[in-house]
Parts: sequence; C-alpha cells; structure tokens
Amino acid sequence: MIDRYADNGRLDTILTQSPHRPVEGYTTTTSYRFGGIASRRLVLTDASHSFVAWITVEESLNPNTNNVRVSVSTTESAVPDQGGAFKDRFPVTYRLARVMLGPVISAMIFGQ
Repeated sequence: MIDRYADNGRLDTILTQSPHRPVEGYTTTTSYRFGGIASRRLVLTDASHSFVAWITVEESLNPNTNNVRVSVSTTESAVPDQGGAFKDRFPVTYRLARVMLGPVISAMIFGQ
C-alpha cells in the first residue's frame, strides 16, 4: 500500500483521471468500480512487444486511508538464473513500469 498523494499525487492522478482520456500517453486503460472501490489498469506494452505487462492501481478497502494498492503484472519470460529482484528477472517490464510510475513510486514498489 502506497500513499496516493506521494510524489505530488502521481497515483491519485492515475486513478482519478477520466477514463476517456489516455493516462500519460498510454492508450490502453480500463477503469472500473466494484463495491465502491475505484480501480484502474494501464497496459504498458504494445504490439511491438512479445509479452503483455500492466499496472493496476486500486483504492484501499479502508475509506479512512489515502493508501492505494499498486501491482505490476507481466507475461514477460523471466531472465534465466536471475533470482530475487523483479527488476533483474523482468527487466523490460521493470523499465516500462518505471517510466509510468516515476522514480519515487518505483522505488517504493521495487525497493530501490
């Protein structure tokens, strides 16, 4: 869980921007509410990639917090013999996510 207002509200902007307007140049997004909880999924890859990677940002179930859940998912093949850090196992997805999330939020998620 990360404060939605960290890094000048970057995650809040991603989560609340109109679903009819692309987020920071990403044209494939979905926004939805389930049980009153807002969620947004942004696809990081395009037809030039051999895999799909996406970021999901979801409001917390606790209405008394500013925290949001952020997850990075991918079908990228893991680099052989690279255990541990996500950035080492899935380097292309890591780079794409870092561009979208920025260095501050990326450091919170990937533990740099």
